[in-house]
Amino acid sequence: MAVRVAETLFDQETKMSSLKMKVVVKGQRGQIMMLGAMGVMLVALMMLLTLNVGKAVYEKIRIQQLADSATFSGATVAARSFNFYAYTNRANIAGLVAAASAHGFMSLATTVPEMFTAGERNFYAMAAEEICLCCCGCPYFLPCRPKHCKHAYKDFKVARKYRKEAKNLMKKLKNSNKSFIAAIKMLDKHMALIAGQQQAMRAWVELDALGADKVTRDLIKRYAPKASNVGLVGGVSAAGVLSGVEYHSAIESKEDIRQWVATEIANGSRNTKFVFNRGMWNILLYIAPKTLKKLVHDIPNKAPGGKSVIVGHKGESRIVKGGTGVDSKIASGNHGPEGDAAAGADKGWIFSSLANHCIPVMTLPYAARVGTDKNSGEHKCKGFSWGTCCGNERKHKDAFKCLGDKGTLKHNCFMLFHADDNAKNDFGQPAVYATIDQDLRRTKGEGEKQAWEIAEDGSGEVAMDLGGSIGKHKVQMSDNPDANPLSDDHGVALGKGLAISKALVYYHLPEWDDNEGWKEHPNFFNPYWKAKLQPFRNALEVGKVLLGTPYAAKYAAMLVGGVIAKVPLP
Repeated sequence: MAVRVAETLFDQETKMSSLKMKVVVKGQRGQIMMLGAMGVMLVALMMLLTLNVGKAVYEKIRIQQLADSATFSGATVAARSFNFYAYTNRANIAGLVAAASAHGFMSLATTVPEMFTAGERNFYAMAAEEICLCCCGCPYFLPCRPKHCKHAYKDFKVARKYRKEAKNLMKKLKNSNKSFIAAIKMLDKHMALIAGQQQAMRAWVELDALGADKVTRDLIKRYAPKASNVGLVGGVSAAGVLSGVEYHSAIESKEDIRQWVATEIANGSRNTKFVFNRGMWNILLYIAPKTLKKLVHDIPNKAPGGKSVIVGHKGESRIVKGGTGVDSKIASGNHGPEGDAAAGADKGWIFSSLANHCIPVMTLPYAARVGTDKNSGEHKCKGFSWGTCCGNERKHKDAFKCLGDKGTLKHNCFMLFHADDNAKNDFGQPAVYATIDQDLRRTKGEGEKQAWEIAEDGSGEVAMDLGGSIGKHKVQMSDNPDANPLSDDHGVALGKGLAISKALVYYHLPEWDDNEGWKEHPNFFNPYWKAKLQPFRNALEVGKVLLGTPYAAKYAAMLVGGVIAKVPLP
């Protein structure tokens, strides 16, 4: 009996223990599920955070690349315009050289009839000597008088033939002078047309491509419609204005420097064997052999033993200061800053001789000069004194006026680079800037509600229905009810990413030895302008770009510290 009671108690106690264990296990069920759910939520949040940060970094890199593309494209436009100036300046330098050469040829052509006129005067002088000998030179030997009178007659005939040939050549010269004036005027118009194209290029680059930020705006419109120019007012941004100013400053504005450079290059580019220094030996090659034969042999040989020779011929043409008397200006080398006219001058002597003459030689000078500019002009010949030889010198006035046209729009028909010796200013080479910002959180188009936006109006207030006696209320989601929760203290929208970039328009002469290529100063006569991205040198340069934008106040402390303490840029 006692054994049964013990077994019964043991069974009951075992059942009770088993029941308690089941209750405990049933109460702990589901904890792993909750921990798992919390883990999944944490992973999801981390994933969302990673995606958001990745999206922001991606957008920031993209707008920086866009800013770099904008500055490089703008600098490329500027570099191509500088190369355009180089090619067109070369064309106008060729025009100046052609004008100087044409004046040289015209001056030489004018001296040819003057050579015959000098020969005419030589034989008139020798005929006068023969008359003196005929009348009173032989008082003791009367038979010698008829001989001198005969010589005087032949000398007069030679002088008349020289005069006739000089008149025929002068008629041809007057016809050639008309063609010469027409050619010079056409050349001047051609240079003025090229200069007008230079001004049109300058206006387009300054106002449209850079000043109005056309390149940046086009890139944003095409590749980043969510981004915008910083500080854009009336279609013009601060960076665009700064780029336009730098481009404008790179072009020389002083008129005397423009004249000086163009004149020196034109005068240094002439043909040294003809235009620069026409001597007696090379000048004979430019006179027609038939005409030269008449001058030195055919006409003077009508008299006994008559000969004529060109002696001491000198001639030159160059760009000089306008006005009259170009021969003296050429002789004195009067050019440089005052060069505004094309001119040519020639002079020499005609030596004539006779056989069986008591004074058988005579030498007289000849000279000619031609000059054209904006306010005056001349075409003169000289025997004993200067006189007009084309019949109408007024046609030479205003025939060639490109160098004399002054002012911003006409600029002496040349576009020159304004050099700077300071390496810290990149030797005057201009830079192009771009500033672009974008809300890095934005995933949808402009005007659409973004995933992170709460209120439609952006006020930071949300209407909530709490039910019961509480009812509907507006809840302010920002600490300051008067503040825009979507902007910081400087008025810059939260989440905005800023990208600034700089590109340099630089000159480099290509050489086999690259170090030699940097020795030539920047200029607008060699088309070797290029573009490259360049880092900002200091905080002051960054401040120039951000000036006038909301970011200037936001980064003021960093910019001031960089300027005063010379703290390097981050």
